[in-house]
Order: sequence, then structure tokens, then C-alpha cells
Amino acid sequence: MNKTLGMKTIRFFKLLFLLGIFNFSCSNGHYSDSAPVVERMAPKQVSVETADQPEVRSGQKIIKHGFISFETDDLEKTYRDIKEAVKKYKGYIASENVIKDPNRITYQLDIRVPAENFDNLVEDITKEATFLDVKNISMTDVTEEFTDINARLKAKKELEKRYLELLKQAQNVKEMLEIERQLAQLRGEIESIEGRLKYLQNHVRYASLSVSFYKKTNRLDGFGTLFIKNLKNGWNNFMAFLLGIVNLWPFILIILFVLWAIRRWRRRRKSSDA
Repeated sequence: MNKTLGMKTIRFFKLLFLLGIFNFSCSNGHYSDSAPVVERMAPKQVSVETADQPEVRSGQKIIKHGFISFETDDLEKTYRDIKEAVKKYKGYIASENVIKDPNRITYQLDIRVPAENFDNLVEDITKEATFLDVKNISMTDVTEEFTDINARLKAKKELEKRYLELLKQAQNVKEMLEIERQLAQLRGEIESIEGRLKYLQNHVRYASLSVSFYKKTNRLDGFGTLFIKNLKNGWNNFMAFLLGIVNLWPFILIILFVLWAIRRWRRRRKSSDA
């Protein structure tokens, strides 16, 4: 009886070992689950100013990204028009910044828009440009990675079912704990793959567009303006000097007392010598 039980246990752990090897082979895929898209596959970049965009085949998974930089005569009008265009094409502004310096004011917008509306949005926004500095559109083909991840996810879930069936056949606590440990590791890998898949699906569905537009202020300060500024700076520096003296008043009192004591001592010495 003990011999039969021992043989069952050996067969059980052999099966568990084979499942572990299968799990390792599934994990040792061509792609890393957490690496960004640009590291996995070199993007097929195309300058829309010099060439046509490559044709996208049916079923192909493409991630689109664009960057536009241009000068405008009216910042507020351009900003309103871009917001209306984004709303028109069912997108949204993910982030926005305003940068001001003496020579220009710059708006920076990060936009997400459904991939099928990306080209129309780019066209509408470039119409706002007084002078177009940069217009760059890049496309990353992730079809191969998308297929690979789906296949790996399917294999991992099939393996999870086998582990669950094996858990029902466990003869003792040791076997149950070993299977549960393998299941926990496997579920972590499944969650990682699903996270990567959601990331790809989101970026395939929604293209991203970075827009930077600016207006030159050309503000040059004359002599009078510079004189007033420097006068204010001089007054501020004088006030800072006075505040610094106030902060040091205990030390000033000590120094004055020491000087008074030295002077008094010298007078007494002169008087005694006379």
C-alpha cells in the first residue's frame, strides 16, 4: 500500500515538474511584457511633408504618434480652435502647459484621439499655423507582438486550468502547497501579460499627438524701463542689507562693547602712565 502511494506521489510530482517546464517555455517568449513599444520594435517613421503614409492593411495593429510645432498670431483663438477640433473628432486633451519667457509664450498640449480620426485632426490643427516649424508623424507596427501576446496569454490560461485540475487530485498538504505556489506565480504572469495587452489595445485604439504652438512677444525694454528696473533692484538690495544688519544685531552689540572696553582700557593706561 505504501509502495503504491509512493508511486502515485512520484508520478504526481513528475507531472507537476513537466507543467513547470511548460510554463517556463511559455514565459521565455520573444518579447518582454513590460518593455515600452519603442524598444520592442523600431517604428516605421514617415515625414508627412516628404512622403505619403504607408497603407495600413486590414487586421494590422498600428500605434500612431505625431508632433507638431508652429507659430501663431493669436494664441487664445488657436487654443479654442484646437479644443473644438479635439471635441469634434472625439478626442481629449491629456495634459497642457503654458510657458512664458521674455521673447515668446508657448502652449504645449498632449492629445489622445481615436486612431481613425488622427489624420483629420492633424490636418485641422496645421491650418492654424502662421509658420510651421515641425510636423512629424510616426507609426509603430505592433501586429507581431499583439499576436504573440494573445498566443502566450491563451497558453498561460490553459496551463492554469491544468494546475486547477491537478490541485483537485492532490493527496496531501505538501502537494497542495506546491501547486498553489505554482498557481500564484502563473497568475502573476497572466496579469502582467494582460496589462501589456491592455496597453497595446489602448494605444492602437487612441493615437497620441503632441502640439506646441507659440507667439513671439518681441518685447525689448528701453532705457527708461531698464532704469526703473535697476532703481527697484537697488532699493530691494538696500532693504535686504538693512534686514541683514537687523539679523546680526547681537553680534554688533558685542563688537561695540568690545571696542568700548578696549578704548576705555587704553585711556586708563594713558592716565596711569602720566
